[in-house]
Amino acid sequence: MVEYRAHRDNPFYDEGESSLDRSFRLMNSSHIEIMQDFGGGGYNMFGGYGRITRAAKAVAAAEETGNNISRILSSVDEFDPLVTLYRGTGGSEVGSEFLFLTDNIEYATSCIKNGETINQYQISRYGLYILEHTQKLSINPHGQHVGIVGTFSEYLFTGKDVVNALNKIAVPHVPYKIK
Repeated sequence: MVEYRAHRDNPFYDEGESSLDRSFRLMNSSHIEIMQDFGGGGYNMFGGYGRITRAAKAVAAAEETGNNISRILSSVDEFDPLVTLYRGTGGSEVGSEFLFLTDNIEYATSCIKNGETINQYQISRYGLYILEHTQKLSINPHGQHVGIVGTFSEYLFTGKDVVNALNKIAVPHVPYKIK
């Protein structure tokens, strides 16, 4: 086996080998090396297969126990950062089946009606991933609005249970003031 690996991983031409033979031999060697890397523990953690397994377990648990949306929205550990989203309130948040949020505070400010405020939502990135893959969230990463420079993401949450859970975690946004 050692002799085979030495032949396979040799970067130089072997005796009687054409350039095409050498290319395919080295591609095979690289492929095997990559497969060994993916089989290692680092890939199977939170960024790779482990994330998918974790997502599947969370979806199954949510379906099993009913409404666990608020648990999905909160951060599960230090590897799951919180995402801050905003909404300019206008009175249509309660009782609706849809809720639009954005990651751009200027856009949220432009949506304020009747002297209301801006609500801030701290949602786990993992929770967003789960909701998107269970079709309770759709994300438009290229939102645009007249008068606002650049693009931003718009988040459309669907379902009364999701909207109610989000309304429970909403807090008024307090702007940071420099003294």
